[in-house]
Amino acid sequence: SLKIHDLKLFHGFCDQFLLCQANRRKVALTVIQLNQGVSVRLQEFLEKGIRYAPHYLPDMNSDHLPMTLCAMQGLGATNAQMQQFQAEYRLRLRTVPSNPLSAGWRGAVGNPDEYYGLMLYLREQIDRAGIKEVVKEFLPEFLPGLALEAFHPIIRLGYAIDFDSAAETSAALASLITSY
Repeated sequence: SLKIHDLKLFHGFCDQFLLCQANRRKVALTVIQLNQGVSVRLQEFLEKGIRYAPHYLPDMNSDHLPMTLCAMQGLGATNAQMQQFQAEYRLRLRTVPSNPLSAGWRGAVGNPDEYYGLMLYLREQIDRAGIKEVVKEFLPEFLPGLALEAFHPIIRLGYAIDFDSAAETSAALASLITSY
């Protein structure tokens, strides 16, 4: 079990993670500010993308669509290029079952069937308190699981923070928690 000292270390790591993401985000935002239209469109793409499960068949590979769209944005892709990529990539994805959270959020820990409900719960929390506060609240407890799913949930979370996406932050945290 974790001791208070361990929790302080986790909170310190969380603060460092957010600071690192903030520094990386400054660079990304400089590129984004050159073309605000693309940034708005990216947010629309990311909002639409949360309807897909974090894994797709047949081998349960991880969905890389949101991270790829963010990278394309950062590299200066046009709206049309991102839209074309999304249209082609999403053909392999599966729509996530839209089940509400069956019990409190803790019932979703380690339960992939609770992904959608937990994602909605986390989005409500983000809308209420903001991305930074929700990440600081939930991430420390699940830091021991960072390597799960080949680091995909934490990578997705990094992109979500870099591109200030409430939708992606909720999806990334839900993926981390339900796969823990």
